[in-house]
This record gives sequence, structure tokens and C-alpha cells, in this order.
Amino acid sequence: MMLRRLLCTNLEGRMGSAHTRQEARPPGPRELETASRAQRIKRRELSACGAEKNVAPPHGIQGPLGPWRVWAAPRSSLKLALLLILLLPSMVLAATPAERAVLTYDINLGGLGVAQAELDLILGPNGYRVESQVTTQGFLGRILDFTTTARSTGTWQPAGPQPDLHYSDTVWRGEARRVEITYDAVPPRAEVTPQPSTEDREPVPEDARTGTIDPLSGVLALLRSTTESPPPTAIYDGRRLYTLALDALLPAEVSSAAYSGAGWRGVLDYDRKFGRSTKPRSTMFRSRSGTGSGSADIHLAPGAALGLSVPVPVRIEVPTSTFGSLVVLLTNVRLLPADQTACEQC
Repeated sequence: MMLRRLLCTNLEGRMGSAHTRQEARPPGPRELETASRAQRIKRRELSACGAEKNVAPPHGIQGPLGPWRVWAAPRSSLKLALLLILLLPSMVLAATPAERAVLTYDINLGGLGVAQAELDLILGPNGYRVESQVTTQGFLGRILDFTTTARSTGTWQPAGPQPDLHYSDTVWRGEARRVEITYDAVPPRAEVTPQPSTEDREPVPEDARTGTIDPLSGVLALLRSTTESPPPTAIYDGRRLYTLALDALLPAEVSSAAYSGAGWRGVLDYDRKFGRSTKPRSTMFRSRSGTGSGSADIHLAPGAALGLSVPVPVRIEVPTSTFGSLVVLLTNVRLLPADQTACEQC
């Protein structure tokens, strides 16, 4: 080992003295060629010592990377090629136009399964599409016969999601209801069948609709802003206008059939502003406050843990006045390829 170190030291010394001699006078063409060949031999010897130095080439040699860099160019190219190979997987992921997931939820009331919900999300760099379907089952399905399908599409704006179209088709106790809201005017325009006035429901003032978004876009607005203490989101669904807000969101362990681990726990506040029904209401699903406002306990999982870019609700618990709590639990997450034709604005 000592002998090898002395040899290497001697080589470095000879390389340094050679450069000193070369700087004494400009060399001729033959001397340049001879010196260049000698430099290559010396570098190979130094490499064998495990200590290759940044040795300057002979006097006067220039290259595309500037002076004293001709011999380094192949090594730099190799480093760049290796770097591109290593970054390729992340570059492909970053270029993915959209992400898609289908979330399945079980809905329990007083410990009994009463409904199932499915949420189909397509989230792209420019916009989104959200579809939801809720169907009652078990004894509640036989009593109420409730199904609803909804879809929202929109784009991302600095203030959050901006819908361009929302519709929902609902069957409630055998009666069909439809809502379509477009956002190409201010305030948003709604076509509602049957009209709320025929249902003994307070009207929603037209000017109060300005700045509102639909329920599905409203949920996305809250989820994308959970770390920023967002203000209440104003939501208009065609019959009612209310606000949703996330309060007291803190780190916590959360759990469901689809995810168990670190997440957040908070309170989801609901405050109805307009569109209250004037009919006597059943107490079955009335909130404990007895008003149009209420709150729910909500648990969120990190989106990255489930393959999404937004936090995912894994548990929502809403207290009722008669049957205990209505509990919504995430049971399954399916990641699917995002079809660009299914979300043109994404």
C-alpha cells in the first residue's frame, strides 16, 4: 500500500512538472501530439491509483465545452445520460394528464347498513370531473326508495374549483327530480324539476347565488384547501343554499376498511342559508340542533397514501335525533387509467 502511494505521488509530481515545462514556451504541432498522448497515459495511471485529478490538457487545446475541457466531455455526457435514466419514471408520472379513482362508501345508521355511495374522480392539471351515485338498501331502501346520480365538471382557478356544469337525477319515494346548473352567467342558472315553489320550499334569492358552486365542486374546494384554513364554501344545489366549512382540523390516527394510519380529524360545519322546507318534517334525520344547521365529525387520509393528490374522507359521522349517528365509511379505492375523452377540460 505504501509503495503504491509513493508511485502515485511520483506520477502526480511528474504531471505537475510536465505542465511547468510546457508553459515555458508554446509547443509545436508534433510536441502537442506527443504531449497529448503522454497525458492520456498519465491519466490512466492515476486512475489506477484511484485518484484521478482534473488534469489540464496540453497548452492551446480548446473544445466545445471551453478550454481545458475536451477530455471531460465524454464523462459529462455519461453522467447526463445516467441522470435522465434515473429521472425517467418521475418524468413520466409528472407528465400524466390526469388521475382517476373510484371511492366506495358504506352508509350505516344506528349500526345498520342503509345505503352505499360511489364517487368517481378524475383530477387533471387543468380541470376535474366528479360523479357520485347513492342508493339506499336494506330496510331504508324499502321505506324511502332513494337513489341519486350527480356529475360536476369544471376547471381549476386561483380561488379553487370553478364548475361549468352540474346536474343531478334523483328518485325520492318514487318521484323523479332533476337539477341542472350552468355557470356561464352570473349568477349561475338553474333548471329544476319540479320547481321548488311546488314543494312548499322557501325560494333562494337570485342574487344570493352569485359566487356559489355545486355540492361536488364544494367538496373538492374543501379537500384541496385543508392546510390553509379555508373560509366557508357557499354551495347552491338547485333547491337549497348553504355553506360548508372545515374546522379544528388536527393530525390524528384514522381508520376504515380501506385505510388505517396517520391522517387528520376535524369538524365539518353545515349552515343552511336559504331553501328551507315549510312542510312539517319527520324527525328521523333531523339534526340534534333542530335547525337547518349542524356539524359532522370527519376523518381524512393523505391522498398520496391512496394514489390521489387530495386528502380522502375515510369516515364521516353525523349525529341524528332519533337513530343515533349516520356513519359514512370508506370501504374501497380503485385506481383507474384516466380517459382524456371523459374529461375534456382536465
